[in-house]
Parts: sequence; C-alpha cells; structure tokens
Amino acid sequence: DRLDIPRRMMSHGAYMSAADYLEPIYLEDPSSRRVIDLLMTCYLELKAYPRAEAMLRRYLESNPGEFRYRMRLFGIALKSGNDSLVDVTINEVRRSFPDNPDAFRPLILLLKQHRHADRAMDLIMQCRADFNNDKLFILDAASVYEMRQEYKKAVVEYIRLADADSTRLTAAERNMASLIRFPGAAADVVEALEAALDSMPENSFALKMILEAYSGNNQYEKAFDIAIRLDSLTGGSGQELFSYMLRCHERKLHRQVAEIAEYLDRMYVDAKAAMHYRFLYAEALVGLGHYDSALTQYADLSESDMSPRNKVEALFEIGNVYRYHLFEYDSAAYYYHQAAGKYRGALSILALYELAELNLVRGNLQAAGEAFRSLKTKRLSDLQDEKVDYKMARIAFFKQDYPKAELLFRKHIEAHPRGFYVNDALMHSLIIGENVINAPDALKAYAEMEYFKVKLMPDSVENRLKLIRDMPYSALTGLAGLKLAEFYSEISDTASAFEVIADMEERLLDDYYYPYCLKLKGDIYYSFEIFDHAAEIYRIILETYDIYPFIGEVRDRLQILEKRRLPG
Repeated sequence: DRLDIPRRMMSHGAYMSAADYLEPIYLEDPSSRRVIDLLMTCYLELKAYPRAEAMLRRYLESNPGEFRYRMRLFGIALKSGNDSLVDVTINEVRRSFPDNPDAFRPLILLLKQHRHADRAMDLIMQCRADFNNDKLFILDAASVYEMRQEYKKAVVEYIRLADADSTRLTAAERNMASLIRFPGAAADVVEALEAALDSMPENSFALKMILEAYSGNNQYEKAFDIAIRLDSLTGGSGQELFSYMLRCHERKLHRQVAEIAEYLDRMYVDAKAAMHYRFLYAEALVGLGHYDSALTQYADLSESDMSPRNKVEALFEIGNVYRYHLFEYDSAAYYYHQAAGKYRGALSILALYELAELNLVRGNLQAAGEAFRSLKTKRLSDLQDEKVDYKMARIAFFKQDYPKAELLFRKHIEAHPRGFYVNDALMHSLIIGENVINAPDALKAYAEMEYFKVKLMPDSVENRLKLIRDMPYSALTGLAGLKLAEFYSEISDTASAFEVIADMEERLLDDYYYPYCLKLKGDIYYSFEIFDHAAEIYRIILETYDIYPFIGEVRDRLQILEKRRLPG
C-alpha cells in the first residue's frame, strides 16, 4: 500500500515530507477519501489552512451531500478566522437541511469548541425561530451562557430542560451541580433559583438544585427547610430528608445530621430508612462528642428487630466508642467479643483485629502476637492480611528482637510489594540495618518511642525523641528531629516545632531529614495562611531539594500561592 510510507512519516511528525509524498497521489484521484483524510491531517498540523480549504471545496463540489467534510471545512474556517466561510457554511446547511434541526448540532458544538460563544448563541436562537421550537438545544444554550458568565440565564435553561425532557434530567442535574460549585457562580445561581421558585414553588428540580446550593454554601438552615419542602412533595415518606442527611454525613456535618435525625424521629419513616438514619445519627453524636447519647442509640439498635449483621455492627460501634473516645478498654473488649461471637463475617474479623490491637495498647505484646497469628488462620482480605503481617513485624520490633523484626519486615515487602504499608516496612528494615550495630542505644529508644505511641503515652514519646536527638549523631538523629517537630505540630505547639526545626538547621543542615523539616515549616505557615513565608520556603525546597519524594506536592502548593498573587 503506497499510503504506508506517508503514515510512517506522520507517526514520526514528518508532516511536510508526508504532504509532499501524498499530493501527487491525490492529483491522481482527488476523490479518494483515504488520501484526503491523510493529507488533511498534514495540512492541519502544518497550519496550511488555504490548501486544506481548497481540497475540501473541490471534493464538496462533486459531493455536496458529504456532511462530514462540510463540518471539516467549517472547523478549518473557525481555526483560520475565515468569518465569511463560517457564514457560508451555516447558510449551506440551512439550505440543505431545511427540516432537520439535528444537522445544526455539529455546527453549534464546533462553535463552542472554538470559543465562539456569541455565534453559537445566535445560531441556537436562529434555529429556534426557524423551527418554531424554543426548547431546541437547551443544554448547548446553557453551556454557552456559562461560557459568557451569564449564570442566571444558564439556570433558566436547565430548569426548562428538566421540565421538558425527563430523559435528560440527570444531565441537567449534573451540569447544574457543577455550575453551583464553579467559583463566582453560586450567588447568581441561588438568585435565579429563588426567582424560579417564587413562580413555581413546587418545581422539584429547582428545589433539589437550591438545596445543593444552600448546603454547598454553608446555609444549612435554609437547606433543611428546602429538604422538608421536597419531602412533602413526595408524600412525606422521609426519603428526601434521608438523602439530604446522607449528603451531610458525607461532608462530616455532624450537627446537621443530628438535627435531621431528630426531625425524622417526629415523623413516620419505614423500618429500613429508620435503621439507616439511626446509625448515621449515632455516628453524628460521636462526632459531636455526645458519647453517652451515642451509646444509647447504638444499644437500642443492637436490641431492635433488625438483621443480625446490623445488630453486630451496633455492638462493634459501641466497642469503638469505648476504645477510641472514652479509652475504657475493658468495656471495648467486652463489646468486641460480643460482636466477634455473634456474627461470622467481615465484622467478626474487624472485631478480632480490634481485640488484638487492644492487647498492644494495654502493653501485652505476647497476647497481641498470639491474637494476630490467630487471625492469619481466618479468611482475610488482601489489605487485612497485609495489616496483620505488618503488625506482627512491629511487635517483634517493639520487643527489640531486631533480627526477627528485620526478617518479618523483609518478608512483608516480598509478600505485599504494592501494599499500603510496604514503605513503612522498608523504612523499618533500613532503620534496623543502619543502627543495630552503629547506634544500638538510639535504636532501643526509637523502638520504645514507637511502642509508647501505640500505647497513647505522648509524654514518653516526647522523652524518647529528645533522648535520641541528644545522643551522639547517628542515622536516627535527623529522623528523631523530624518526628519531634511533627509531634509538636500535631498538638498545635507551633513554637516548639519551630525550635526543633531551627536546631536541625543549625546542627543537621546536611541530614537527609532536614528538607522534610523545612517542608513541615512551610506547611505550618500555609495552614496559618501566612502565604508569603510558605511560598519562600517552598521555592527554596524546589531550588535545592528537587529529588525528594514530596517535590510534586510542594510544586502544586507553590503554584496555588503564586496564582493568589495575580491581579484579580
């Protein structure tokens, strides 16, 4: 095939050579679509628009009904800025397809693609007049209004679409939701929706969209009122309120979830909805710090008439409240045992895992090891299996049995090469290898520090990190400094964090972990919105430490900060 040669040329970017090769073949047969398509690609890449236009015009003279090439010609006219050809093509389509509005859709799409918003809107309005149909191209009209930042008019189009075509309701909702989140559009969207609801108070689409707008703009009281209105339109089943409750739950809006749940308590909902909203209610109470009320909710759920799995889930959550919030480990263990004994499934595995973890928190390494080994006999997911392997290696590390710990960390890396904990396992293997002979005292203090962290003993964690930092220099000195700075940052002791970083800069400027401390300092400034200082630090990191793994994150943040400095 003679066309193989120009195809290879084009694949290597040699469009000029390919065009020179193709033009004689084209002259032999100007009607060959394969040749026209290849030559068209070359001309467009070379921006040889007059040649492309002449070739297409020649073809269309003999084949006036070839719509695809007419659209290619239209695209070339837009790229080259040939306004007269744009108008000619539109008029030719109007003459050729006087009864087919769908023929104009590709023209509108090309006009939008090339950012000719005004021309696109003129064509839409012209088509609506020609075909006596004011509902033509509603989505296109809305998107053009968005391009022109006429957000109120876009909202009107989306509402009309939702009312006119139920099959495109999902598209209208998706596009409206994106418009609501678009910077600078929310106020106009809300104003347009409120105006629409003044004349159409029961328009469900407008109500759903303004609910999204209010909740996205932290106007939760108004959003709740809208959710109640929506619920009344659907027969007062509570489903719309429950849907809004789910959205609040996803955003961790605990107060709003609790408020909706308490409202649902005062109205009828079916048993299934009641079960789900009560779980969300209990979780929201935990988020609000109302632990006694949350325990009461979970206890009611564990004793109610529902599936065994849901009863066990309630018991498991009671255990979590006692363990993670009240730190009453005996009570937590009791409920985990209850959950593990009453259900054989994923929740049982989770409960057994938490029981094994409790042994670690209590300082019983022997019992913890036996519990994790027992879990290996169960049917675990890949992530659960990796977590158990990692915990068993950590237990050996806590026991300061370094040969066994290093072996288990290496086995973990081999068994889970793409796992969630593989980087931690690799890091611990390196820590043991670098320090077990050269700095055994520092390694002992580091192992104790990590164990104290698991046992929730922050004072002891701080003590061991300071101890390592003050020992003779070792491979752990810089890491301890970083961990200590992170420790102070996590408890909001920014002054102490900065003191540690300053000490690192004075004594350990060449240590591998110093750039991590420098990034932490920039992140602290960023979190406090001291953007000039943060940007200065991020620039230093980019110029000096560009091989570090966090460099992509630093670059992204610096780009955000530099955009803030631009006018407008």
